[in-house]
Amino acid sequence: LGRPPVTGTVYPITAENLDLAGSCVGHDGCRGCGRKAVLLKRMGLSVFGFLHMRENHLLGGAEYVPSTEVPYAIPHDPRKAFLTCVYLTDEVFDYKSVPLTALEAYLAERYESALVISDESGVFPNGDLMFFHQRGYQDLGVVAREGAYCTLHLLEKQFHI
Repeated sequence: LGRPPVTGTVYPITAENLDLAGSCVGHDGCRGCGRKAVLLKRMGLSVFGFLHMRENHLLGGAEYVPSTEVPYAIPHDPRKAFLTCVYLTDEVFDYKSVPLTALEAYLAERYESALVISDESGVFPNGDLMFFHQRGYQDLGVVAREGAYCTLHLLEKQFHI
């Protein structure tokens, strides 16, 4: 993964621009983003994360939900947010640190910490593990292994100590 950060403009992800975040999967628009916005609004969210843009082109993004809404075996605590997606990845540059930093600042006003799941060496999901270690996330241990494909870790960053 590229480590030099690239800086663009950061925007909050809302129901009105959620389709821009949908281009993270490589196509214009977001099939199902309307339903996703309804789901996130039901969770009480108006800001779903942050987009990192340059000249109407998506560079990266970071999204979250309250940990209490996550179906995985993680701590379900109203004081913890769960980072659902931290994207995009490039071999040369880092496009996701900028929106992650914006999201962490936003979450620090509302939560005590953020949880995330990352692969040890792969880029999906959210990885690699070193990316989060370098940003102050503590490894809480392995949550899943899928043969040679991936080893997933749960990590946490404390905002309030």
